[in-house]
Amino acid sequence: MHYKSYTTNYAYMQVNHIFTLGGEFLVNILDKITQLRLERGWSEYQLAEQSGLTQSTISSWYRKNIIPSIPSLSHICDAFGISLSQFFLDDDGH
Repeated sequence: MHYKSYTTNYAYMQVNHIFTLGGEFLVNILDKITQLRLERGWSEYQLAEQSGLTQSTISSWYRKNIIPSIPSLSHICDAFGISLSQFFLDDDGH
């Protein structure tokens, strides 16, 4: 399956959704990070500690609604103990 990133920039606001080439919604990155963080009972501060990123970096993604860089997302996935591939799987494992 081929994917493309869909980012829209309006007055410094970016939408963080990934769509398939057919236009089907795949995952909201920030929602997925929040879901995984809450499943572990972590605060944003604890996620920052576990990932090696600063809390201000993580909170700025939400405040500005921007997509984390691939290296930052990789650190997040490492903190959660999952791969980038697993991060992008839906809840059904697809």
